[in-house]
Amino acid sequence: MSDTELREHIHKVSQWLGTHYFVTPSARALSPRLDMTIAFNETSLPGAKTITAISGANGVGKSTFAHSWAHAYHRRKVAGLKLRNGFPQLDVRGGMADAVPVVWLNLQAQAKIAELDVQILNYLGRGLSGTIRDMTLRAVRALEDHRVSVLVIDDVHLLKLSKSSGRDVLDHLKHLNTELGEVGGSMVLIGANLESTDLVYDPQITARLQLHNLQPLGATTAQGRSRWKDTVADMEADLLPLLPHAKAGQLTQNAGALHDLTGGYVGELATMLKQATVAALLSRTGLIDLDLLRQLPVSYRAERATT
Repeated sequence: MSDTELREHIHKVSQWLGTHYFVTPSARALSPRLDMTIAFNETSLPGAKTITAISGANGVGKSTFAHSWAHAYHRRKVAGLKLRNGFPQLDVRGGMADAVPVVWLNLQAQAKIAELDVQILNYLGRGLSGTIRDMTLRAVRALEDHRVSVLVIDDVHLLKLSKSSGRDVLDHLKHLNTELGEVGGSMVLIGANLESTDLVYDPQITARLQLHNLQPLGATTAQGRSRWKDTVADMEADLLPLLPHAKAGQLTQNAGALHDLTGGYVGELATMLKQATVAALLSRTGLIDLDLLRQLPVSYRAERATT
């Protein structure tokens, strides 16, 4: 390729890498568990449903996994629906409404009930005027009108139950779970190290909670090293078509060095390998070797873990 052609090619590769999700062994194991819980909630008797929680260290890939799962779930739910202006539509009380199988909220620090309801109404394109109680009623009605099957709330570790406002929001989440449950909907909570927060000690939450934990993959045990190597191998398989001089297994041979460079965090591994792919194309070698990997920037966390 000429320099111009190479730049254009790298731009296209970078666009693909930016949106690509590496399906890791951990994600492959968690997805069917989440699918099963959601499917059971859809068909079980009305009322409060099982709550799925995804916990783990910061940057371990919780939200990235959940986004990928939610996109796939959304596509399955809207398949076959009629479209209006490119959006899947539903018949609702004699009118039409957008089908929104998944609502995703990022919980704000010091959030209050009204702010949570505003996020729901904003997500669904509804009006925001009225009292707090009015907005709660409209938020619940909107969830029903748009046939929301899954309400995902990220960063729930920001919920401070030591404050009255935090306790109020937790009670509101339980209310939303009950309202969703009346129409077969589910709630998914995501947060850092939830098992060490007050959230898991709430009796109503724990009675319905299924907690899944994603953690960095260790290198001190044979099982941990095997899982890490499998993760690297899966990512390598996705990248091979982009690397003209690479052969299967070459990158996996450097699994140990990659663990040292990333601290065992899957998210940081994915970022490093995407950057390495672009660097390999820029160098015209089309190959990711150990020398190239060691030239790439590493996160402060990974750097600190190896010093």
